[in-house]
Amino acid sequence: MTKCPFCRTSLDDQAVICPGCKARKGYGYHSAYGVLTRERLEKRFVKFRLAAAGITALALVAAFVAQGQEAELTGRIIASAIILTIGFLAAAVPLAGVWVWKRRMSKGPSWWN
Repeated sequence: MTKCPFCRTSLDDQAVICPGCKARKGYGYHSAYGVLTRERLEKRFVKFRLAAAGITALALVAAFVAQGQEAELTGRIIASAIILTIGFLAAAVPLAGVWVWKRRMSKGPSWWN
């Protein structure tokens, strides 16, 4: 038996909703979704990974287009390097979100009111 951290009601260890104060057990809180469950987070991870893959693909295509432009070789290499750097940094943002939430999930669910 555990106790709810908000209203101190005795709860079963498997409980996910407190009958006293309606607090929920989960991995975080989102204003649109409420308390985040493991299933909801896994769906968000897929979206984050797809966003990172799409940004990376766009950066690669843009770099290849920059390589094909009629300009001197040094300018094309610099342009491609800049495009790839910006693209990979942009792709790092959703991947960082996945990393942060994976760490949060490894700590286990907590109570949210």
